[in-house]
Amino acid sequence: MPDSDELPGAGMPSLPLDGHYLEVVRFQAGGWDAAIAATAVAGMERKGAGETSDGAEIEPVEALLGLPAATAPQTRTLMLRGDARRIRVGEPVQLSSLPVASIFPIPEFIRHRCGMTGLRAFAFVEERMVLLFELALDGT
Repeated sequence: MPDSDELPGAGMPSLPLDGHYLEVVRFQAGGWDAAIAATAVAGMERKGAGETSDGAEIEPVEALLGLPAATAPQTRTLMLRGDARRIRVGEPVQLSSLPVASIFPIPEFIRHRCGMTGLRAFAFVEERMVLLFELALDGT
């Protein structure tokens, strides 16, 4: 162990975060501004009704993420990649580019105790906190 108070990694070049962005799909969920990686979304349907045309129920995103149920006045349906699942999210729904420097990971010990499934980080965008989630795309 070195006899220095210097932090490990100090003096190493820092990662250039300026100019790097994470593409996300932002929406309302459980009263929160939420987002998932845009790569997890295959598409969006304008209507947010509770059933698909084949009668399958569309799961509200709050149930998937462990958030309190919320009734958004307007909803949309996102089609997810991987397992072709559909989820209902609150409007507004928009594609956003989050500056990587504005994203703050949530420590693992907090993630495991907060009750929100897939919560990974938060970001401040236009003076609002956005919760960043990672979805399990294998149906679990």
